[in-house]
Amino acid sequence: MGISFKNINQLQVPTWNKLKVNGVSLDFAENGLNGYSKEAALTLPSEVEANRFFAEPARDNIPDSIIQNYDFVSNNYNSAIVLTIPEGVLPDTPVIIDYSLDKSNSLLVDYIYIKAEKDSRATVIIKYNGDKCENSFHAGLTFLETGENAKVKLIKVQMLPENSLHVDAVAAWSEDRAAADIVLNELGSGRTAALCNILLKGRQSRGNLGGIYIGKGQKEMDLSYRIEFAAKETEGEISVRGALADSAKKTMKSILDFVAGASGSKGSEEETVLTLSDKAVNLSAPLLLCGEDDVEGRHATSTGRPDPGKLHYLMCRGFARNEAERLLIEASFAPLLSKIETQEVRQEITEYIGASINGQ
Repeated sequence: MGISFKNINQLQVPTWNKLKVNGVSLDFAENGLNGYSKEAALTLPSEVEANRFFAEPARDNIPDSIIQNYDFVSNNYNSAIVLTIPEGVLPDTPVIIDYSLDKSNSLLVDYIYIKAEKDSRATVIIKYNGDKCENSFHAGLTFLETGENAKVKLIKVQMLPENSLHVDAVAAWSEDRAAADIVLNELGSGRTAALCNILLKGRQSRGNLGGIYIGKGQKEMDLSYRIEFAAKETEGEISVRGALADSAKKTMKSILDFVAGASGSKGSEEETVLTLSDKAVNLSAPLLLCGEDDVEGRHATSTGRPDPGKLHYLMCRGFARNEAERLLIEASFAPLLSKIETQEVRQEITEYIGASINGQ
């Protein structure tokens, strides 16, 4: 038996096929894997409601880019959670959903729907790890609905084993004056295809999309991040920081899409990549689409080796080269890591990054 995804994470406006950035196809043999049968560990503030069932969103809130992901997850999910943050609720502690894969639970297909009602606030952390299994498969789909004047911070942390396939999609939409702040940490898995789409459908709504990734060994990653500005006076930002070592390969598509009716909107996108090896491959395809006159959009991409002067400075003070590189990577990641207010989770990510660099 096998699992196949064909031409997912498609670039919205295709470029020359020879560049191999337009989309990705993935095949995975599921022989020997066992379906996830236990319940995810759930840390839940008393004000937040959680139900374990599948709730279908309105079809017009499902972007075309994730239809294949949606069809696969809706037909094969073995974990489903619906979170509701009621109107006006402001929990003091975050919601934490923790999926821990092991030999008996090595194939996870999860569906999570987060609904933040009017004037609510919440932080939701979703973690995937597989310390107790050599290989695994994960396909996930997360919907985030932020109602009028609601604000949600969504943090996803992926730390799956090296011999794993990870296919993940996030779709968020925001009503008037709502805000979605999303930070995606793609740290593990040998093959990754991750997509996030934020739709700013309400006036003066905001969307921030941050991404952190680490590539080492023969790891391959295909990432696609998009913000669609569909209402007046919306604001959106994509900020991605990554590091590539050994023969790792990463493809990044970051898209700002200003559609008709988005007058007065502002958007920016930025990616900074540190390459620690001449064999690492980095492909970046920033895309700015404009269907409205009165908008502001800017994008930038920076790729290069760690600053030799900074490395020399640190190594002269007793740090080994890999330790010095780790410090520079952590400094690059710091603006996004600072958004993770839960110290335990932030520390877990920092330690994983350090182990990845020191073990290369």
